Amino acid sequence: MHPNPQFGMPQQFDSYGMAHFRPPTEAVMQQSIEGHEGDCTSSIGKKQVKVKQSNFSADEDVHLTKWWVAVSTDPVINTGQRREGFWSRITNGYNSNRGPHVERSLKSLSSRFDHIKEQCAKFSDYYTQILHVNPSGMSDADKTTEALARFASTQKPFMLMHCWKILKDEPKWQDLVVMSQSGKNNEQEDDCYVTSPSNQGDTEAEPSTPSSGGTKRPPGRDSSKAKKQKSASSSASAASTEYVSKMHDLWSDRFSFMKEQQVEKSKQMAELANLEKEKLDRQMELEERRLALEARRLAKEERVDESRLLAEEEHILNIDLDTCKPSLRVFYKAQQDKILAKYLAPSS
Repeated sequence: MHPNPQFGMPQQFDSYGMAHFRPPTEAVMQQSIEGHEGDCTSSIGKKQVKVKQSNFSADEDVHLTKWWVAVSTDPVINTGQRREGFWSRITNGYNSNRGPHVERSLKSLSSRFDHIKEQCAKFSDYYTQILHVNPSGMSDADKTTEALARFASTQKPFMLMHCWKILKDEPKWQDLVVMSQSGKNNEQEDDCYVTSPSNQGDTEAEPSTPSSGGTKRPPGRDSSKAKKQKSASSSASAASTEYVSKMHDLWSDRFSFMKEQQVEKSKQMAELANLEKEKLDRQMELEERRLALEARRLAKEERVDESRLLAEEEHILNIDLDTCKPSLRVFYKAQQDKILAKYLAPSS
């Protein structure tokens, strides 16, 4: 297995020494076709120096054949074109992805593919004859070997097996083989593998079966566009549904968060209220204790004052008026009468 310089894909060799390749990605083909859509002008009238180019290698044949298949089966862009526009697209695509190989002209590529087409069509004829006979006990490899032997018995050995393997299952190629066998010229054959304006719709003809049979045609332009529009619509609908779902989840999460915040806030408020109540209860208890202490202090002071008053009254009553100075006798006499009057007065 060797690397393919055109597409960076592995290259294999079959039992006949012929190289066959994995096809390039559709993105590479489509990008090159669309990139050169408007650049399909002819070089007629320009004087160019003719340079002898090297013969086509097997890699170049494969590269050219793949681009012929890509352009001829594109349902959207390549509809209703004539030979010149068709081969301009193939030339642009071929040269834009040719890798290390030399640049080829439109005439060179179309002439080379005419040779490939002629040789592969002859080989397809031998192969189809063997398929129709369908000898018992022969495998596909045996049938291919028998077709190679019949081809070599009438002319040079068939050296384009790598191209035929790419073309043999393509409906456009099968139509082209039928046209070639019926004796059509190149212009008519090109009109066969380039979709005509009357066949641009979704209607698909029954496939012919020259080399492998039973292969479905590629979709038409309208069906391909409708498929792309449906895919875009489905993608937009899926994106819209996903957006609505995400917004719903976002609002649900936000509502849940707000509810949790409200519950947490209510819990905090309840805790603050309990703390405030405990604080007020503590303050009331302290105030009651303070008032009790104040009452006891006042009662004690009242008792002390009363004891002091009794002692003073007792002292005044014990004063002998006869022995005291005349100036004090009147005062103490009045005080003694006042004290006696307080105690002798009837209690109410």
